[in-house]
Amino acid sequence: MISSYYAAISGVILVLFCGLNPASANEPRIDIPRITSAPVIDGILDDKAWLEATKIDQFFQREPVEGAPASEKTVAYVAYDKDMIYIAARLYDRTPDKITARDLREDSGYFSDD
Repeated sequence: MISSYYAAISGVILVLFCGLNPASANEPRIDIPRITSAPVIDGILDDKAWLEATKIDQFFQREPVEGAPASEKTVAYVAYDKDMIYIAARLYDRTPDKITARDLREDSGYFSDD
């Protein structure tokens, strides 16, 4: 479970830095706010820090159709304080019952698994 969590966060970070629409005439800009208190890291995104964080909800595909709108809704939240950068995400799926996890080993590769 932890490995899947880190895989999802790694994917969101990759998308934040690489997955913005490459066909856009204007380069997208993300303003990340400095927050005064750290968020509670509990998987619930309702505390003040997450409410103050930048909300990113426009994502684009890289595969199978590069530049097309994302097929599933994703919302990422980003903020920082004097010590850390905080990234959270809500990853939606219309058919969560079809998600498979065949490899549950810690630190295993995740490119061929959900």
